[in-house]
Amino acid sequence: MHPFRFCKNLCQRLAVAARRAMDLAVSKFPPAPRRLQATGTSLTAPIVSLRGSQTLCLLTLALAVSLGPVGCQRGEQEELRTKSDERYRHWIGKPSPPLKFNALDGREVDLEQLRGKVVLLDFWATWCPPCMEELPHVRDAYERFQKQGFEVVGISFDMDKQQLEEVVKHERLAWPQYFDGLGRDAAPGKAFGIQHWPSMWLLDRNGVIRYISAGQRLDRKIASLLREEANPLIRAKAVADAKAALDKSGEEPAKPAAAPVARGPISPPGAPQDPAYLHWLGKPFPPLKFKAIDGREVDTDKLRGRVLLIDFWATWCPPCMAELPKVKAAYTRYHSQGFDIIGVSADENLADLERVVRQKELAWPQLFEGRSGPVPNLRRYGVQHFPSMWLVDRQGIIRDVTGTVALDDKVARLLAESGSAAPVAAQPPKANPPAGAELLARPAPAPNGKTPAVPDASSSPPTPAPRPPDTKLGDNSISLKNITIGAKRSTALLQIGTSTYTISPGMEIVFPSGGVNRKARCTEIDRGTVVLAIEGTAEPLRLLLP
Repeated sequence: MHPFRFCKNLCQRLAVAARRAMDLAVSKFPPAPRRLQATGTSLTAPIVSLRGSQTLCLLTLALAVSLGPVGCQRGEQEELRTKSDERYRHWIGKPSPPLKFNALDGREVDLEQLRGKVVLLDFWATWCPPCMEELPHVRDAYERFQKQGFEVVGISFDMDKQQLEEVVKHERLAWPQYFDGLGRDAAPGKAFGIQHWPSMWLLDRNGVIRYISAGQRLDRKIASLLREEANPLIRAKAVADAKAALDKSGEEPAKPAAAPVARGPISPPGAPQDPAYLHWLGKPFPPLKFKAIDGREVDTDKLRGRVLLIDFWATWCPPCMAELPKVKAAYTRYHSQGFDIIGVSADENLADLERVVRQKELAWPQLFEGRSGPVPNLRRYGVQHFPSMWLVDRQGIIRDVTGTVALDDKVARLLAESGSAAPVAAQPPKANPPAGAELLARPAPAPNGKTPAVPDASSSPPTPAPRPPDTKLGDNSISLKNITIGAKRSTALLQIGTSTYTISPGMEIVFPSGGVNRKARCTEIDRGTVVLAIEGTAEPLRLLLP
């Protein structure tokens, strides 16, 4: 080994050992009341009143630590492994800058395409001893969590491509590596403001920077982020990306397969399952009757004997727009064989929906549900995110909730099934679907004001409570639109005046009241109620879900 590199490694190891010895010694000799602070490059160490030999020992160790490891940047590794680096603290909670490149092995990498996964950005170099020491830990974490939705993106600050390739091969680094040959001036370093190596940042499923000192307790941080869910749009995009690997729609017509077991799910092995809708599988699709935006009268009960794709979507949703070509191809291929599509749009306004339908030449009927209004059907079916696509067989039974995964094959299989069985009366799902999978779906009143009849009264849900009178919050009316109960966090959608707000327990709302601003704090969200503590008022405000 080169003498200079040997010295750097020796100093680095000495500093780590010194810090551990310092912590051990201080724990054994409690400090006196008087306390002085001596600061080094990466450590604020207490100098305590001790006996002579003890003081000399601690001062010697403190001096070694203050010198720090002579690595890539003096003292930086120890600082990263003990506390968040103050220079990067302003990045926490912000979306990651875009990063798109062709990796060292030719792979195309785009952070935008990794939304829905937890991502470790590893800023490193082969000439950096602390970086090399971290590689086994990163590799272990990658092998442990990769199948659960964890990815690593290496960003190399090397100038020697051959050296980087040799290290990647020798260390068995399976993740992509950025390399532009500019060394310390590599482009991502400027974009992210990297000042020392290694720097490891953890991004959550939404692409937000959550940790800028990821090397400390890396496994625990990854596991914590993996337990979190992405927001609905990001989660939908992640599901859509996972579908692409299995989906063969639009390439060639699928060969009809043998009919599956009656009313069983038909998704292929390995297809990503959406837990929000699994409780619907095998249940009758509740009837949907409406007048489409082009004037057509649609009644799903009259479509028995045909295979239906119910597409909950919106033009403002990029994954929804990305799925349209596959959906349109399936409609063109199978419509004459007994396949229909019904679009349920959550668009902000009708004009946007009409424009996209016209531009994309979508021939199937569209129900304009809206996004911020009552949205009775979105609540009725418990729609959690967009796009959500359900396949309904000839008997009106929900058979698939995985969207366009192998769509051609699934439609062909359902078309091959016999539709001669006696019709099954549509019923809503049983109450209490799994936690995190409900938006409190309830039957919506029909346009004539009457509640749709349900043949089997024993399986129908309780009659919804009457709509509560208008409630005021300060100068504006307030109403509860929907509730999402999650395993980790529950949220509620409130409409205050003409605006809508998403809140969760602990969040505060500032509202005008008589010319002054007051605060309301959300204290509780359950399956049908939101409780707000109003500033200056002893009695809380309870909002009921209509």
